[in-house]
Amino acid sequence: MKLQRGLIVSCQARADNPLHGPQFMEAMALAAKAGGAVAIRANGADDIAAVTAAGLPVIGIHKVFSERYPVYITPDFAAARAIVAAGAEIVALDCTARPRDGEPPGILLRRISDELGVETFADVSTFDEALAAADCGASYVATTLSGYADPAQPAPEQPDLALLEQLASRLHVPVIAEGRYNTPMLVRQAFEAGGLVHLGIDVGGTASRWVACDPGGDIVDRGSAAGATGHVFNPVELERLRSAMATVAQALADRDLSPISVTAGLTGYGAAAAEQARTLLADCLGIDGGNIIIVDDMTLAYAANFKPGEGHLVSAGTGSIGLHIDQGSYVRVGGRGVLIDDAGSGSWIALRALDQIYRCRARPAALCHYWQRGVARGASVRLWRRQRPHRDTCGGGGGRCA
Repeated sequence: MKLQRGLIVSCQARADNPLHGPQFMEAMALAAKAGGAVAIRANGADDIAAVTAAGLPVIGIHKVFSERYPVYITPDFAAARAIVAAGAEIVALDCTARPRDGEPPGILLRRISDELGVETFADVSTFDEALAAADCGASYVATTLSGYADPAQPAPEQPDLALLEQLASRLHVPVIAEGRYNTPMLVRQAFEAGGLVHLGIDVGGTASRWVACDPGGDIVDRGSAAGATGHVFNPVELERLRSAMATVAQALADRDLSPISVTAGLTGYGAAAAEQARTLLADCLGIDGGNIIIVDDMTLAYAANFKPGEGHLVSAGTGSIGLHIDQGSYVRVGGRGVLIDDAGSGSWIALRALDQIYRCRARPAALCHYWQRGVARGASVRLWRRQRPHRDTCGGGGGRCA
């Protein structure tokens, strides 16, 4: 995708405007870039060629007015080809259902993408038009023509935030807010309305990580928080989880993102904690509990890597576990905690090393020196196999059987 999240500035002036002309459009584009714009929208080949000097992605349009047809924003393939030749990286076109002198928008969208090799930007006026454009391959959908498609109705004064929210929650492509956003407050409201995301959270005992995706599944942002567990029956762990989720909520608010669903994997999570954990996440993240899915962290890891029945997950961190999930079956090996086993985990390795160190203290000095050198070289596994017979002997003066 060419466009990043941010403000797009339209650099256009009619022929009767004192600022009409490529030199003025270039200056406007440079000023927009200095002000933090992420892209420029310009009309006509000459102005498009001029604004490329700003070095930002250019959304090109070609206005072709007709007395017979209401559609004038890039109405045909020839208009699209001309602005791509001028330097437009993205072609915007009228994708309303109104009559036009050219191909239907669905065909035009596909031709521009396939034959010109650029992204497409669908200007729409209704939800149904937006769905149709997205289904026909539009790279972006914008509310540009909301309030302008029916000449019998006066254009509203306020932007169509309701349509924006609807599109942001339903479409699988990025949604652009355009049309009557003429104050900083309205722009902020647009970002808030359009910042709807699906949130994934992996809560581990050491650290927690989150990722936010737009309705189309593209990653919008990611971050981290302190560790916690699903042991919410323990007041200390309950507060740890609450603190971690508050950190995630604040990070989302700082980025103007609002979760519409949450899928969380919590280490140590079990069915007994389901209701309490769900309520906590709903309160912290400001989302209805019905839109929250909570599983243990290993189930989440399996789902992230395999379809049901497709593979086996082996995880060795602080603890260790093997997992296989199929339709109706859940096979788990290990993961019962380091006090019981969790062989191969970090804790298991550390405990084995400590075990050998203390066994060494009960052996003769020469043998002890040999063990110390082996541990120092990090060859604990090979030494373990080579020296295993010594476990059945009694050590030196400590009087303890190893």
